[in-house]
Amino acid sequence: MSASNFPALTGQQLQIPNLTPVFTHWRQGVNHCYERLKMLVDERLGSLVRDEVVLKKVKAGNMGLFASCLFPDLEYDKLQVAALFTIWLFLWDDVVDGGGGGDDDVFEGKGGEVSEVRKAERYRDRSLQFVRFCLLGGSEEVRPEALSAACGLFAEVARGIHGEDEGRKRQFLQSIEEYMEACVVEARWRVSGRLPRVEEFYGFRLNTAGVEMLLDLSEMLNEVRLPEEFFESGEVRDMKRFANMIGIIINELFSLKKELKDTIAFNLIPIMMQTHDLDLASATSEVLTSLQSHVRDFDRSASALRSGAGRDTAKQVDKLIAAYQALVTCVLTFSVKSPRYGLLKDRRDDGSFLVTL
Repeated sequence: MSASNFPALTGQQLQIPNLTPVFTHWRQGVNHCYERLKMLVDERLGSLVRDEVVLKKVKAGNMGLFASCLFPDLEYDKLQVAALFTIWLFLWDDVVDGGGGGDDDVFEGKGGEVSEVRKAERYRDRSLQFVRFCLLGGSEEVRPEALSAACGLFAEVARGIHGEDEGRKRQFLQSIEEYMEACVVEARWRVSGRLPRVEEFYGFRLNTAGVEMLLDLSEMLNEVRLPEEFFESGEVRDMKRFANMIGIIINELFSLKKELKDTIAFNLIPIMMQTHDLDLASATSEVLTSLQSHVRDFDRSASALRSGAGRDTAKQVDKLIAAYQALVTCVLTFSVKSPRYGLLKDRRDDGSFLVTL
């Protein structure tokens, strides 16, 4: 299967079980400031996105819900920082994917496969210059310009974490750099006309998912205060990876129909079908089995981390684990409740989904 015949899945039925019971023991919830935050997000989007059609689309995506699920316990001031980062991330990603997102005139030149990659590279380079300056500072005489008002939001995010340890901010920057570089790799695949194999797909998807950035931000906004050796431990690295894999699987299941409609071919399900010569039902079963295995692996790593914590770090370790869990349950709640993927009408009484692609 190549990217060009990807729409052959159209008309088939995708069955997604009710995944909520898998995560009943994980931290989840919606921040009590959600309604207030939603108004703020819609107001900011209105000032950033000029095209009314695009504005209606991005508002319907409900980024305020995403931030509120990711940070169910934050007070409103910090929740605003999370919301601004969410807007920045969604709009930045939509530009690289060719979806507009209010920044559709930030590039010069006409279309074409080569120019698409070059545009993504230029967007990455210019964006990173601005992000790096916002996080770490530098000479005001060489202050880089934001490519757009949406990109400029990052300055507000950086002010919101200004007092954080520089090591944490440098880790955040590294995750952003890896995310943006992976987006360029994905752009190269997109113009190649080919679907990657599963291992090639994960080679960029583990970074384009944005999980590492969100976990870094979550550590800071949730005020997780642990010695650096905890963040560098094998258990924490494993928890991050498992959370990333779970979040990707959830996203790939719920976004498949949207990606078919948008003719974006890089979804794990058809890639699994191609790599392992599976039909749709078998590929879906494979990724669901992997999801449940990753949940068990995450729980084992979390248990090992708790076992190694002393009295002075136990509460902070629990806070860290809960923050990582909340990211995964956020992806699930957002996928189920947001109109972004167009599946609300496909939900059945038992919480499962039967989706005609």
